[in-house]
Amino acid sequence: MTDRSRKLSGNFEFRVGDFYGGYKHSYEVGASYRVNYHLNASFNYSLNNISLPQPNGHFNMHLLSTRFNYSFSTNIFLNALVQYNSDLRQWSSNIRFNIIHRPLSDLFVVYNEQRDSKSGDLEDRAVILKFTYMLSR
Repeated sequence: MTDRSRKLSGNFEFRVGDFYGGYKHSYEVGASYRVNYHLNASFNYSLNNISLPQPNGHFNMHLLSTRFNYSFSTNIFLNALVQYNSDLRQWSSNIRFNIIHRPLSDLFVVYNEQRDSKSGDLEDRAVILKFTYMLSR
């Protein structure tokens, strides 16, 4: 991994090991670009080569993901994650808006969506509101 405090950074990772009685080789490569102190974007590609002892137990899974982070101020953030999973043949998106109104007290508004990659049909959608408030004595 290169220095993430730089304007442009990258990463590469290789893992190998046991996986449910078989084995798994994982390769991951990614890059991040800090446009300015408000906006950061990143891209990641992961390949999982999995072999299980069952018949037809060998498969590859590709995962592509893109992430955007925008800071309106030191206590208001917008984060977005869009990813494609080749095994599920599915696009997923997660958008989160976060307001920190005081330390350990937040308001989150989250939007999640999953779509079939072939038909584009909506499989799941949710809007979630979460409020945390730190009680002090």
